[in-house]
Amino acid sequence: MDAGDATGLVELGEPRIEVGLFGAARLYSKSQARRVLLGFFRQHPPTRLVISESVSTDRAWFGAGEYHRLAGREPFQLYIRLRRQGGAWLLREFVVLESEGL
Repeated sequence: MDAGDATGLVELGEPRIEVGLFGAARLYSKSQARRVLLGFFRQHPPTRLVISESVSTDRAWFGAGEYHRLAGREPFQLYIRLRRQGGAWLLREFVVLESEGL
């Protein structure tokens, strides 16, 4: 994710991935999610990802943090949810919101 690799990110995903960019989230197929994330990473190239909070169980992981971008004053808020299936962790949700106060 730090590299803005949409293809690599969705390859780690479930068959349908929930993506929310600055508004309501939608479920996308992997190919649709890849296109949406390619556009996002092109428009907002990442420089650093900082996960500041996380919660996990045996079957799920949720992380919240900051998405620092090349041309941004303030980082975006980032929320990621993973689900364990068998021995693998799969991306289930990727949500980006404007930082508060902008």
